[in-house]
Amino acid sequence: MASALGQADAAAAYTAAAAQLRTAINTTLFNASTGLYDVSTAQPGVADQQGNAYAVLYGVAPAPGTSVAALLQNLTAALYRTPTAPNATGPVPVQQSSGSTQVGPYTSAYELFARFENGDAAGALALIRNEWGLMRRTSPYYSGATWEYVGLDGTPGLGVGTSLAHGWASGPTSALSQYALGVRPVGPGYRTFLAEPQPGDLRWAAGTVPTPYGPIAVSWQRASRGLRLELWVPEGTRGTVGVPVSGTNVALTDNGRTVPGVSASQQPNGRAGYLYLQGLRPGAHLIQVTATAQ
Repeated sequence: MASALGQADAAAAYTAAAAQLRTAINTTLFNASTGLYDVSTAQPGVADQQGNAYAVLYGVAPAPGTSVAALLQNLTAALYRTPTAPNATGPVPVQQSSGSTQVGPYTSAYELFARFENGDAAGALALIRNEWGLMRRTSPYYSGATWEYVGLDGTPGLGVGTSLAHGWASGPTSALSQYALGVRPVGPGYRTFLAEPQPGDLRWAAGTVPTPYGPIAVSWQRASRGLRLELWVPEGTRGTVGVPVSGTNVALTDNGRTVPGVSASQQPNGRAGYLYLQGLRPGAHLIQVTATAQ
């Protein structure tokens, strides 16, 4: 925020403080024996879902000599304990949150964001299906909304006192919009934005994101050798599109015109395995990427 406001000195101070904090967290709380962050110095060996998700999401992880992928694998092994609620807490020494014996969708949302942010679409979609899938129409407790807590048996976690329409449990709504559909702001108010879908095992996605400049409309679907993406860029904005690519002889077109695209190394925070079209002007764009399979 300081950088966006042109406050360079404040931005530099915050950046330096953040680097010091990151070092302190990794030195003090990362537990090499569990491969996870401890919940506190008073509880060595006790890890929680939220703290580890925060570490991944906000760039604290990985600790030196480790990887984010390994931490997420360790988190899966620690938390996914029952067939009805695979992200269930289980007993100490691993908890979803300190002292919790319930599955909290609010807490799980941070793991969801962390997985998507680090390109683990498969893990993120599995988490949605395994936890929020319990709230579907097939449940006798179906409400059309999201539950406050889920019990280890897959029923509402606080019994008859459970809220079955709980706003803080709605993390997948935002996560699917930002990562599966793929639309995220780059500049304030979406004046510049990124459309970078992570398909995972999904075949298609479509949605509209409201902005102060008008709606951004996106739809994508898998093609036989790539991806087809339609995008509406509102007046007053510029869009960047990132599309996953694999194989050889990659061809990228925008409204039928062949365009080169740029690699992940040329895009700020670009994802490996993606090509990007930058600075798309207002209007309709039909973007297609195809490749010859290896």
